[in-house]
Amino acid sequence: MSFTDAAATSPLGIRVNSESRAYTSGTTDDFVFLGYRIVNTSGVAKTGLRAGLFFDWDIDAQHFDTNVATWDAGRGMGYAYDTTDPSLPYFGILVLKGGTQTIYAAFPPGSFTDATKWEAMTGVYGTSTGPGDVSNLLSTGPFNVANGDSVAVWFALVGGHTLGELNANADQARALWNSIVAVGPSDPIPSPLSLAALEPNDAALGGDLELPGVLSAVTPGRPLVFSNLAETFAQVVTVVATEPDTATTKITGRGHPAARRRLEARRQRSGESVRMRGRGLTERPRLRSSRTRRCQRLSCRASRRYHCPGC
Repeated sequence: MSFTDAAATSPLGIRVNSESRAYTSGTTDDFVFLGYRIVNTSGVAKTGLRAGLFFDWDIDAQHFDTNVATWDAGRGMGYAYDTTDPSLPYFGILVLKGGTQTIYAAFPPGSFTDATKWEAMTGVYGTSTGPGDVSNLLSTGPFNVANGDSVAVWFALVGGHTLGELNANADQARALWNSIVAVGPSDPIPSPLSLAALEPNDAALGGDLELPGVLSAVTPGRPLVFSNLAETFAQVVTVVATEPDTATTKITGRGHPAARRRLEARRQRSGESVRMRGRGLTERPRLRSSRTRRCQRLSCRASRRYHCPGC
């Protein structure tokens, strides 16, 4: 998954590519790895950048005001638990990969402004709070990131029925991390490929497309960015599977909300079904009918042509 801070009041100009990893064996199923690759898209270098995860714990809804959040310095783990019901679980968070500093803060939840976040990530607050309604934040950094460059951080979110079990699971999570070749969440693959202005366009609504030809250099599950996203209305597409036997590549799109509304409205006006199937990969826009359908190039649509000699 990829997201940006473009909607923030004061955006930093970053893109975050995230992924998670979970395991199913009896000794590894009580934790998950959370990875974030932070890409500097601001146009200028960033210095002193920090990244963290914040949790407002309610363990559980009936006991939210008797929780405690504290710090295990030996394990580098912040954790939370309830003081009145021993049947409730313990939860912890630790940094697996990050910067030279790991900062932990525990405090009652409240107004979480940008200033409060920065204070929590720079060691202003204490490392224990409660019993009461509690929250905590674990951060790492600082990072200096050149424009266009990126850094990767990894956390482990751990659970256990008792403090002893939580500690054992945290140790197991760190041991597993140290035993595998861990890489950061990957960037979407820049691609010279372009999707036709499809009619209809499943990728715009977050559906699947089957493309003729096999994209042999693409790993299934990795984001793939096409060059003409503005025309296809799909923000990011991910390769689901490459199928050499049938010479097709299946992709799934994450549609842009505005494009979804626009396309659905257009199809409702024309009486078409909103359930759509895409038609493939090509270098030029495709006409449904040169006499009855407009060319789908943006320039041609603006001039309301029904036929484009160049197409």
